[in-house]
Amino acid sequence: QWSVDAYTVAMASLLMLGVVLFVVPTAARTPVPDGTPTRLLTALRQDPRFVLLLLTVVAADTAYRFAYSAVPWQLDALGAAPWIYGTTISLNCALIVLFEPWLAHRLRERAPERLIALGFLLVGLGWVVVAPSPGIAVVLVAVALVTAGEMLYKPTATAHASDRAPEGMHGRYQSLYGATSIGGTVIAPPLAGALFELSPRLMWLC
Repeated sequence: QWSVDAYTVAMASLLMLGVVLFVVPTAARTPVPDGTPTRLLTALRQDPRFVLLLLTVVAADTAYRFAYSAVPWQLDALGAAPWIYGTTISLNCALIVLFEPWLAHRLRERAPERLIALGFLLVGLGWVVVAPSPGIAVVLVAVALVTAGEMLYKPTATAHASDRAPEGMHGRYQSLYGATSIGGTVIAPPLAGALFELSPRLMWLC
């Protein structure tokens, strides 16, 4: 039996479909320069740095998604009340709303690959700080660090994927990037669960 939430999501999706079909203008066709690849695999073979970006995003997004599986398990093991996990997610959202537009404006002229790498580094550092001595305050600090990394790499990598696309392949490059990013959502929960069962400290280090 569907809940009210499910009906709401379904109606919102149908509404967006109508907007795309009847409101969003069709993009004008542009001529493709000679030598531009027309097949995705050919384009990827010619752009190994983009392939590397996709592989690293799978790893980074898997680590980032530990916030939705490993963090609540760790807090529960520490005896924290459920509202504390809610606070950690609210902290993540509040930091993004407050600082991501400002960061995007300040860093718009910087080399994207360096920003992406720095974002990956902050995500890794965020979880590493939990490993030696897990605690509620430590988890909050970790989430703040991971959020800083997210603000650096996620919007930058998304735009960079589109920027690297050959003419006429922007949609396919964006879809491929989106698929690799969502891959982290698929991998993180079972991976975090298997590692947490072995050792919470090992999980955070991995």
